[in-house]
Amino acid sequence: MRRKVREQLGLVTPTTDHVRARELDVMSRVLDQLPRALDWVHRDLLSRSGRADTGRDAMTAEQVLRAMVIKQRFGLSYEELAFRIFDSNSVRSFCRIVPSASPPERSPCAPPSPTSFDSGI
Repeated sequence: MRRKVREQLGLVTPTTDHVRARELDVMSRVLDQLPRALDWVHRDLLSRSGRADTGRDAMTAEQVLRAMVIKQRFGLSYEELAFRIFDSNSVRSFCRIVPSASPPERSPCAPPSPTSFDSGI
C-alpha cells in the first residue's frame, strides 16, 4: 500500500543540537512548504500500478522524497542510504520513519534489480 503521508508519527521525535541536525531541520521545513512535490513523487511511485490501495505497506511518498533528498545531499549510494536511515535517529526523523521500524532487506528506494522483472523468456 502506498500512501502519500503517514497520518500519525511516533510520540517522540529525537532531537540533537548538532550542525547536521539543524541543517536537516531547515531542509525539513522547506519540504513542508512544497506539498506539490509530494503529489509528483506519489504520482511517479504509482505510475507502474496506478493504485495506492494494494500491496504491502510501503514507504510513503513523503518518506521516499525525504530519503532522496538525503541521498542527493550527502552523495550516498542506495546501500549507504538504507544504512543511514536505519542507523541515524536524525536522518530517520527527517525521513519521518518511526524509530521502531525495522530495516528492509534491501534499500526501499533502490531501483529494481534486473532480475526483479520477468524477462519474458
